[in-house]
Amino acid sequence: MMDYGVMSAKDGAVAWEMVSESQPGEYNLIITDINMPKMGGIELFRKVKEKFPDMPIILMTGYGIEKVKQDVEKADGFLAKPFELDDLNQLVEKILS
Repeated sequence: MMDYGVMSAKDGAVAWEMVSESQPGEYNLIITDINMPKMGGIELFRKVKEKFPDMPIILMTGYGIEKVKQDVEKADGFLAKPFELDDLNQLVEKILS
């Protein structure tokens, strides 16, 4: 099992507030669901990439990705739910190494 510090946000708007007010390097990776209240994961993805283009982002969803396929293809990783914890660990390790 990997050992990472984790910050969580109750919705996409709070996540954006946390990231937009952060210093470069404060966060190493963002993992976000596509379907979230107040601000969806795709909007969060776009805003973060605009401000921090090198920030790795993993998108995940339990729904089809047809509508957001172009964004998913630009993401550093994608997980379809349900997924195994080992799949997440491997993807995080790959991105952060």
